[in-house]
Amino acid sequence: MAMQAALAEFQVESKCPVCLGKLSDPVTIDCGHNFCRLCIRQCWAQMELLSCPVCRHRCMEGHFWSNHQMERMIEMTQQLLTGPSEERRLKEKPLCEQHWQVLVHFCEDDLQLLCQRCTQHPEHQGHCVRPIKEAAADHRLKLKTRITSLNDHVRHAQQALAAQYKKCVCLGQELEDQRQQLSTESTYLKMLVEQKHNAFLAKVQKQQEHIQQQLEANEMALNNHAYHVEVLCREIAEKSKMTETKLLTNIKSTLSKCESLAPPDLHTLSFRKDACAIALQLSALQRIRKNFRVEVTLDPQTAHPNLWVSKDKKSVAFMQTEPTEPLYPMHVMDYPSILGAARFTSGRHFWEVQVEDKDAWTVCSREWHAEPGGDPPGGLRSKCEAGGAVIDRR
Repeated sequence: MAMQAALAEFQVESKCPVCLGKLSDPVTIDCGHNFCRLCIRQCWAQMELLSCPVCRHRCMEGHFWSNHQMERMIEMTQQLLTGPSEERRLKEKPLCEQHWQVLVHFCEDDLQLLCQRCTQHPEHQGHCVRPIKEAAADHRLKLKTRITSLNDHVRHAQQALAAQYKKCVCLGQELEDQRQQLSTESTYLKMLVEQKHNAFLAKVQKQQEHIQQQLEANEMALNNHAYHVEVLCREIAEKSKMTETKLLTNIKSTLSKCESLAPPDLHTLSFRKDACAIALQLSALQRIRKNFRVEVTLDPQTAHPNLWVSKDKKSVAFMQTEPTEPLYPMHVMDYPSILGAARFTSGRHFWEVQVEDKDAWTVCSREWHAEPGGDPPGGLRSKCEAGGAVIDRR
C-alpha cells in the first residue's frame, strides 16, 4: 500500500502546473520546473517578459529542454498504478492523451472526443457537447445516409462509364466508316484525275499533230509560191534582154502573171488552252470552297452617304449626290465604302462579290478594335487579304 501511495503522490507531482494534467512531451526550463511543451509555449506567447509560471524566475531567452527521462518515469508510474483488470478496461475505453481520463463526450462543433476535464476547457465552452452513445447513434444514421448517397454516385458513375464506352464504340465505328469512305473517295479521285490527265494529254497531242500538219502545209505553199516567183523572175529577166519586137510580143501575158501573183493562204497556227483546261466543276478548290461558302449581308449603318443599299441588303449602288448631313458615327472611311453585317471571330469563310460597270474596286477583310466605353469603333485596320472571290460583270 505504501508503494501505491508513493506512486500516486509521484503522479500528482508530475502533473503540468499549467493544464494540471499529465505531462505531455515534458520540457524543463531554466529554473528546473517541468511543463508540457505546448503549455509553456502558450504561456510565454502571452508574456512580454518571459518567466516561470510557478516561481516567476526570469527566463531571458525562453529556452527549454526536452525531459525524456521524466516522460518515461510517468509512463512507468502509470503502468504500476494500473491493475490487470483496470488495464483491460482502459484498453477497451480510449483515454484522453492530455488528461489521461476516459473519453465520454463528443463535441459536435469540433467533431472531437472529449473527457470530463476537456469539456471544461475554454476551447469547448459554448459548443454542443453530447454523450458518446447519443452522438454515435446520430452519426451512424448520417453515415448510412451517406452510404446510400455514395452508392447512387457509384451507380451514376457506372452508368456514365457504360455510356462512354458505348459512345466510344459508336465513334470508333463512325471513324472506321469515315476512313473507308475517304479511302474509296481518294481512290476514285486518283482514278478520275488519272483519266482526265490522260484525256488532256491526248488532246494536247492531237492539237500538236494538227498544228504540225498545218505548219507543213504552210511550208509547202510557201515553197510553191517562191518557186513560181523565181520562174517569173527568170522569164522577165530573159524577156528584158530581147529586142523591142520580141519584148513586146506576149507582154500582156507576162504583165498579167505579175499582177495575178499573190501570197498563198496560210493556216493560222494557234493552241486552244480551253480545250485542255480542267473544268471548274471538277476543280478540287471549287469543291472545297463550297464547304466554307457564306451569305454576307451589308450593314447600312456603315454605308457612305453616296451609297444606296437595297432592301435585302445584298447589293449596293453608287449615287453621285452631295451629302446633306455629316457622316454617321459608324462610317469608317471618307471614300464610298460599306461593311458587311456578319462578324466572323474564327474559322474559314468564303463569299462571292459581283462587280458591274466599275473600273476600280477593292474587297477587304477588316478587324474591329473597339475602345472601352465607346459605342463607335475606336480603330479600324484593313488587312486587304483574300476574303472572297470577285466576279467581274462589266
